Amino acid sequence: MVVDQSPSVKNVMRGAPTSSQWQRSCRLKSKTHSFPFAGQGPVRAALAEIKGTFTWRVADATVSSSLDLGYTYGTAEFRAADGAKPFEQANYLRIWKREAGSPWKVVVDLVD
Repeated sequence: MVVDQSPSVKNVMRGAPTSSQWQRSCRLKSKTHSFPFAGQGPVRAALAEIKGTFTWRVADATVSSSLDLGYTYGTAEFRAADGAKPFEQANYLRIWKREAGSPWKVVVDLVD
């Protein structure tokens, strides 16, 4: 994969995906579930059940020279809303895809 250093493209992929940034056929796999959630609806429902806050720290973001595929990876920290549990730390890999004329969408999100 050729690295494109364009900050405008890479900045889109640096934050947590918004509800509209999940591709229709996306997959979400977390360490708390043995099987990935498949599709926009199940992914959104799984994320809506999480009561707390994630903080994402991007270690790197890379975009293909064709500007249609990229990935980010780094660390994530989760703090429960009720504060009953200590915060949890994890690593993540997020793969992004962009169709011509469309915004970036998450295709795969792995959290471990």
